[in-house]
Amino acid sequence: MMKHLIDQITDLLKQANALAETLDNFELSKAEVRVSCTDGTSLVIGDNLQNYSDGTTGDSSLSQLTPATASAAEQLGTIKKNAWF
Repeated sequence: MMKHLIDQITDLLKQANALAETLDNFELSKAEVRVSCTDGTSLVIGDNLQNYSDGTTGDSSLSQLTPATASAAEQLGTIKKNAWF
């Protein structure tokens, strides 16, 4: 399900970059969506379109999921106590 949604968003970003290609002197466009959740999880989906000087274009896409990190309070719980004190 998530892969399908990411593919749909990537297609929309590609369409947005295609609009930039119609502008005079187009060189490079970037479209990106960033989603941040309250638990610290984040998702970045992006697409780049570049016009090379020889008249060809290049397209690249990315999708990156960053899992939540432990809160500072939770990290303190992993500190081991010295038995001597």
